[in-house]
Amino acid sequence: MRTLRDCFGNKVRLTDERRAHILEHPEMKGMAAEIERVLIQPQLVRCSRSDAPVRLFYEFYAPTIVGGKWLCVVVKYGENALLDGELAGRDAKILSSVIARLGVADVRAFGLAWDDCEELLHQLGFSPRVEVVAA
Repeated sequence: MRTLRDCFGNKVRLTDERRAHILEHPEMKGMAAEIERVLIQPQLVRCSRSDAPVRLFYEFYAPTIVGGKWLCVVVKYGENALLDGELAGRDAKILSSVIARLGVADVRAFGLAWDDCEELLHQLGFSPRVEVVAA
């Protein structure tokens, strides 16, 4: 497994299995190094419309074996932060509580109210702010 960095300084884990799967695609022949390069210097970064923690890093390549194409490196953040021990020790107890609460938030009886969110954010040292914009 390799740990890469994106253009925002975030750690991105690329398992050997995932890398091998990506490089199985014929259009990726000779482009292994481009995965890391696109993360570091993308032409464009977009947020996923369907999965909030996902970012899409794009770079256009004219000379490839299949002609011009966009290379898109897809990264899902936060899945393993607790496993990696990247959380500050002082926040671990609070974050464990937050994650436990979020784990049942999709059950109507255990849903999160605004007051709950506000309290959890305050415990983490944040103040919530709501911004209303025209659609």
